[in-house]
Amino acid sequence: MNLSLIDRALALLSGRAEEAPSPSEPARLSRHEVIDRYERDPRSLRGVDLSGINLSRLDLPGADFSGAILRDVNAYEANFEGARFVDCDLSGGSFIAADLTRACLAGANRCSTHLDEAVVRMSGAVLVGADLTEAHLPWASFEGADLGAAILRGANLNGCDFTGARLEGADLSGASVRDARFIGAFLERANLTQADLTRCRCAHADLTAALLVQVCLIEADLTDTDLTDADLHNALLGDADLRRARLDGAGLTGADLENVRLGGIDLTGVDLSQVTHPPRLFR
Repeated sequence: MNLSLIDRALALLSGRAEEAPSPSEPARLSRHEVIDRYERDPRSLRGVDLSGINLSRLDLPGADFSGAILRDVNAYEANFEGARFVDCDLSGGSFIAADLTRACLAGANRCSTHLDEAVVRMSGAVLVGADLTEAHLPWASFEGADLGAAILRGANLNGCDFTGARLEGADLSGASVRDARFIGAFLERANLTQADLTRCRCAHADLTAALLVQVCLIEADLTDTDLTDADLHNALLGDADLRRARLDGAGLTGADLENVRLGGIDLTGVDLSQVTHPPRLFR
C-alpha cells in the first residue's frame, strides 16, 4: 500500500492499516508466471512458492529453484537438466520421467515438515550425475530411474524404492538407506562405504566391483546378488541372506558373517580366513 508517512501513521492509529505480507513469505507463482520469469532470468525462481503447480513437460534447463517450495508439484516429463533445487521442499512432488541430468538437489527436503505424509516420486527420472548430497527423501520412489554417477552422500533414503534403477558409479557413502528396495538394481562400481543398508532388499542386484567397506547389511536380502570383485572389508552382514549370491574375487577381510545364510554359493577361491564369525554350515 503506497501511503505517505503521515497517511500510514493515521491509518495505523485508526486501526485501518493493511497487514503487509511477511518479507520472508515466498511469492506463489502460476505456470505462466514461471515460464515468464524463466525466460527473463533462470535465476529468478529462487525461493518462490510453487506448491501444487503443474510443471509437466516444461522445458526449464538450468533453472535455479534454490530454497523454493515445490510441495505436491507435478513435474511429469519436465526438463530440469542442470537445474538447482538446493534446500528445496519437494515433499509430495511428482517428478516421474523428468530429466534431472546433472541437477543439484543438495539438501532437498532438509527442513520439510511434510515428509511423513508426502512421498516424492521420481520413477523413471533421469538423474545422471545429479547432486543429492544430504537430501532428505525417505520413502521416495526411484523405480527404474537412472542415477548413474549421482552423488547421494549422507542422504536420508530410508525406505526408498530403487527397483530396477541404474546407480552405476553412484556415491551413496554415509547414506542411510534402511529398509530400501534395490531389487534388480544396477550398482556396479557404486560407493556405499559406511552406508546403512539394514534390512535392504537387494535380490538380483548387480553390485559388481562396488565399494561396500564398513557397510551395514544386517538382515539384508542379498539372494542371487552379484558381488563379484566387491570390496566388503569390515562390512556387517549379520543375519543377511546371501543364498546363491556371487562372491568371486570379493574382499571380505574383517567382514562379520554371523548367522549369514550362504546356501547355493560357490565359495571356490573366496577367502574366508580373515572374516569375523566365519560360517560353519551352508544354510
